[in-house]
Amino acid sequence: MVEDEPAWPNLRSLEIRTDRARFREYMSLAPLILIAPALERLHVHLERIMDPYFMRKPFVNMKQLRHLTIDAHIHWKDGLDLKFYLLVFSLGVHLESLTIKDYHECCGDDAPDFPSPTPFGILSSLRHLEIWDNAQTRHCLQRSNFPALSSLSLHASDDCSIWEGNVVDPSLSAVVLGLIKRSGCRLKRVSTSNTTLFDEPPAWEMPMGLLHALDTVEELGLSIAWIL
Repeated sequence: MVEDEPAWPNLRSLEIRTDRARFREYMSLAPLILIAPALERLHVHLERIMDPYFMRKPFVNMKQLRHLTIDAHIHWKDGLDLKFYLLVFSLGVHLESLTIKDYHECCGDDAPDFPSPTPFGILSSLRHLEIWDNAQTRHCLQRSNFPALSSLSLHASDDCSIWEGNVVDPSLSAVVLGLIKRSGCRLKRVSTSNTTLFDEPPAWEMPMGLLHALDTVEELGLSIAWIL
Protein backbone atom coordinates (compact mmCIF):
# COMPACT_ATOMS: atom_id res chain seq x y z
CA MET A 1 0.00 0.00 0.00
CA VAL A 2 1.28 3.45 -0.90
CA GLU A 3 1.84 5.56 2.22
CA ASP A 4 -0.44 8.40 1.08
CA GLU A 5 -3.32 6.11 0.14
CA PRO A 6 -6.25 5.74 2.60
CA ALA A 7 -6.13 2.68 4.85
CA TRP A 8 -9.79 1.82 4.19
CA PRO A 9 -10.62 3.18 0.73
CA ASN A 10 -13.73 1.01 0.32
CA LEU A 11 -15.18 1.28 3.84
CA ARG A 12 -18.81 2.47 3.66
CA SER A 13 -20.04 2.03 7.25
CA LEU A 14 -18.28 2.56 10.58
CA GLU A 15 -19.54 2.40 14.16
CA ILE A 16 -17.42 3.54 17.12
CA ARG A 17 -18.99 2.58 20.43
CA THR A 18 -17.66 2.63 23.98
CA ASP A 19 -19.22 3.45 27.32
CA ARG A 20 -16.18 4.78 29.15
CA ALA A 21 -13.64 6.24 26.75
CA ARG A 22 -13.30 10.00 26.55
CA PHE A 23 -12.07 11.26 23.21
CA ARG A 24 -9.54 14.05 23.33
CA GLU A 25 -7.08 14.12 20.48
CA TYR A 26 -7.41 10.60 19.08
CA MET A 27 -9.73 11.32 16.18
CA SER A 28 -7.92 14.52 15.28
CA LEU A 29 -4.65 12.61 15.01
CA ALA A 30 -6.25 10.14 12.61
CA PRO A 31 -9.01 11.99 10.71
CA LEU A 32 -11.48 9.68 9.04
CA ILE A 33 -11.54 11.88 5.96
CA LEU A 34 -8.04 10.55 5.20
CA ILE A 35 -8.48 6.98 6.49
CA ALA A 36 -11.93 6.18 5.03
CA PRO A 37 -12.90 8.85 2.50
CA ALA A 38 -15.80 6.78 1.08
CA LEU A 39 -17.73 6.52 4.37
CA GLU A 40 -21.47 6.83 3.91
CA ARG A 41 -22.59 5.87 7.41
CA LEU A 42 -20.84 6.93 10.65
CA HIS A 43 -22.15 6.18 14.15
CA VAL A 44 -20.15 7.46 17.15
CA HIS A 45 -21.31 6.55 20.67
CA LEU A 46 -19.02 7.77 23.47
CA GLU A 47 -19.30 8.84 27.08
CA ARG A 48 -17.75 12.25 26.47
CA ILE A 49 -15.89 14.28 23.89
CA MET A 50 -13.80 16.48 26.15
CA ASP A 51 -11.91 18.46 23.54
CA PRO A 52 -14.01 18.88 20.37
CA TYR A 53 -11.58 21.07 18.44
CA PHE A 54 -11.21 18.38 15.78
CA MET A 55 -14.91 18.94 14.95
CA ARG A 56 -14.35 22.50 13.71
CA LYS A 57 -13.00 21.11 10.42
CA PRO A 58 -14.17 18.23 8.22
CA PHE A 59 -12.94 15.18 10.17
CA VAL A 60 -15.02 12.97 7.88
CA ASN A 61 -15.97 13.37 4.21
CA MET A 62 -19.24 15.26 4.80
CA LYS A 63 -20.08 15.36 1.10
CA GLN A 64 -20.05 11.55 0.98
CA LEU A 65 -22.00 10.87 4.21
CA ARG A 66 -25.61 9.74 4.11
CA HIS A 67 -26.10 8.85 7.77
CA LEU A 68 -24.35 10.57 10.71
CA THR A 69 -24.96 9.82 14.39
CA ILE A 70 -22.97 11.33 17.26
CA ASP A 71 -24.12 10.41 20.77
CA ALA A 72 -21.79 11.83 23.43
CA HIS A 73 -21.60 14.55 26.05
CA ILE A 74 -19.71 17.14 24.02
CA HIS A 75 -17.91 19.87 25.95
CA TRP A 76 -18.48 22.66 23.44
CA LYS A 77 -16.35 25.78 23.84
CA ASP A 78 -15.31 28.86 21.86
CA GLY A 79 -18.32 28.65 19.57
CA LEU A 80 -17.27 25.25 18.23
CA ASP A 81 -20.86 23.97 18.24
CA LEU A 82 -21.92 26.67 15.77
CA LYS A 83 -18.91 25.96 13.56
CA PHE A 84 -19.74 22.26 13.63
CA TYR A 85 -23.40 22.74 12.65
CA LEU A 86 -22.43 25.20 9.93
CA LEU A 87 -20.00 22.59 8.62
CA VAL A 88 -22.61 19.81 8.62
CA PHE A 89 -25.49 21.88 7.23
CA SER A 90 -23.29 23.40 4.53
CA LEU A 91 -21.34 20.33 3.35
CA GLY A 92 -23.66 17.40 4.15
CA VAL A 93 -25.40 17.64 0.80
CA HIS A 94 -26.22 13.91 0.63
CA LEU A 95 -27.23 13.42 4.27
CA GLU A 96 -30.43 11.44 4.70
CA SER A 97 -30.30 11.02 8.48
CA LEU A 98 -28.63 13.26 11.07
CA THR A 99 -28.64 12.53 14.81
CA ILE A 100 -26.60 14.72 17.16
CA LYS A 101 -27.12 14.06 20.87
CA ASP A 102 -24.56 16.35 22.48
CA TYR A 103 -26.48 16.84 25.77
CA HIS A 104 -25.70 20.55 25.67
CA GLU A 105 -27.98 22.29 28.15
CA CYS A 106 -30.16 25.21 27.19
CA CYS A 107 -30.16 26.69 30.70
CA GLY A 108 -28.77 30.19 30.75
CA ASP A 109 -27.65 30.16 27.10
CA ASP A 110 -27.42 33.50 25.41
CA ALA A 111 -28.39 33.88 21.80
CA PRO A 112 -25.46 32.90 19.56
CA ASP A 113 -23.57 35.73 17.92
CA PHE A 114 -24.02 34.85 14.24
CA PRO A 115 -22.45 36.87 11.49
CA SER A 116 -25.28 38.38 9.48
CA PRO A 117 -26.47 36.98 7.21
CA THR A 118 -25.51 33.34 7.81
CA PRO A 119 -27.50 31.10 5.45
CA PHE A 120 -26.88 27.36 5.40
CA GLY A 121 -27.08 25.19 2.32
CA ILE A 122 -30.19 23.31 1.26
CA LEU A 123 -29.99 19.66 2.37
CA SER A 124 -32.40 18.25 -0.19
CA SER A 125 -31.96 14.61 0.88
CA LEU A 126 -32.31 14.98 4.67
CA ARG A 127 -35.33 12.99 5.86
CA HIS A 128 -34.59 12.41 9.56
CA LEU A 129 -33.24 14.99 12.01
CA GLU A 130 -32.70 14.37 15.73
CA ILE A 131 -30.84 16.99 17.77
CA TRP A 132 -30.51 18.48 21.25
CA ASP A 133 -32.67 21.55 21.76
CA ASN A 134 -30.83 24.69 22.90
CA ALA A 135 -30.26 28.26 21.78
CA GLN A 136 -27.50 27.27 19.35
CA THR A 137 -29.46 24.58 17.52
CA ARG A 138 -32.58 26.76 17.37
CA HIS A 139 -30.63 29.51 15.65
CA CYS A 140 -29.09 26.97 13.29
CA LEU A 141 -32.54 25.65 12.36
CA GLN A 142 -33.63 29.21 11.60
CA ARG A 143 -31.03 29.25 8.82
CA SER A 144 -31.71 25.76 7.46
CA ASN A 145 -33.71 24.36 4.58
CA PHE A 146 -34.69 20.67 4.52
CA PRO A 147 -37.36 20.13 1.81
CA ALA A 148 -37.45 16.31 2.20
CA LEU A 149 -37.61 16.31 6.02
CA SER A 150 -40.27 13.90 7.32
CA SER A 151 -39.07 13.11 10.87
CA LEU A 152 -38.02 15.66 13.50
CA SER A 153 -37.00 14.86 17.11
CA LEU A 154 -35.79 17.36 19.72
CA HIS A 155 -34.46 16.58 23.20
CA ALA A 156 -33.31 18.49 26.27
CA SER A 157 -31.95 17.67 29.73
CA ASP A 158 -34.33 16.99 32.61
CA ASP A 159 -32.99 19.95 34.58
CA CYS A 160 -33.58 22.30 31.66
CA SER A 161 -37.30 21.70 31.51
CA ILE A 162 -39.33 24.50 29.98
CA TRP A 163 -41.47 24.42 33.09
CA GLU A 164 -38.64 25.86 35.16
CA GLY A 165 -38.95 29.08 33.19
CA ASN A 166 -35.88 28.43 31.04
CA VAL A 167 -37.54 29.66 27.86
CA VAL A 168 -35.05 30.04 25.04
CA ASP A 169 -35.55 32.80 22.50
CA PRO A 170 -36.59 32.25 19.74
CA SER A 171 -39.37 29.92 20.82
CA LEU A 172 -39.26 26.34 19.55
CA SER A 173 -42.72 26.65 18.04
CA ALA A 174 -41.58 29.67 15.98
CA VAL A 175 -38.42 27.83 14.86
CA VAL A 176 -40.31 24.71 13.74
CA LEU A 177 -43.00 26.76 12.00
CA GLY A 178 -40.35 28.76 10.15
CA LEU A 179 -38.53 25.58 9.12
CA ILE A 180 -41.73 24.08 7.70
CA LYS A 181 -42.66 27.23 5.77
CA ARG A 182 -39.15 27.83 4.46
CA SER A 183 -38.50 24.23 3.44
CA GLY A 184 -41.96 23.22 2.30
CA CYS A 185 -41.35 19.90 4.08
CA ARG A 186 -44.20 17.57 5.00
CA LEU A 187 -43.44 16.26 8.48
CA LYS A 188 -44.87 12.84 9.31
CA ARG A 189 -43.20 12.23 12.68
CA VAL A 190 -42.53 14.87 15.33
CA SER A 191 -41.34 14.15 18.87
CA THR A 192 -39.98 16.18 21.78
CA SER A 193 -38.41 15.05 25.04
CA ASN A 194 -38.07 17.44 28.02
CA THR A 195 -38.75 20.37 25.73
CA THR A 196 -42.00 21.48 24.21
CA LEU A 197 -43.69 23.07 21.23
CA PHE A 198 -46.08 24.64 23.73
CA ASP A 199 -43.64 27.37 24.65
CA GLU A 200 -45.58 30.55 23.98
CA PRO A 201 -47.87 31.98 26.67
CA PRO A 202 -50.11 30.49 27.78
CA ALA A 203 -47.75 27.49 27.93
CA TRP A 204 -50.47 24.88 27.42
CA GLU A 205 -51.68 26.23 24.10
CA MET A 206 -49.96 25.37 20.83
CA PRO A 207 -49.83 28.35 18.43
CA MET A 208 -52.50 27.94 15.79
CA GLY A 209 -50.11 28.62 12.93
CA LEU A 210 -47.94 25.66 13.96
CA LEU A 211 -51.00 23.49 14.53
CA HIS A 212 -52.10 24.02 10.91
CA ALA A 213 -48.53 23.53 9.63
CA LEU A 214 -48.44 20.07 11.26
CA ASP A 215 -51.44 18.84 9.29
CA THR A 216 -49.32 16.14 7.61
CA VAL A 217 -48.11 14.60 10.89
CA GLU A 218 -48.99 10.93 11.41
CA GLU A 219 -47.05 10.40 14.66
CA LEU A 220 -46.76 13.06 17.38
CA GLY A 221 -44.96 12.37 20.67
CA LEU A 222 -44.58 15.04 23.37
CA SER A 223 -42.66 13.88 26.45
CA ILE A 224 -42.18 16.63 29.01
CA ALA A 225 -40.41 16.51 32.39
CA TRP A 226 -42.34 18.27 35.12
CA ILE A 227 -40.02 19.86 37.69
CA LEU A 228 -41.88 20.48 40.96
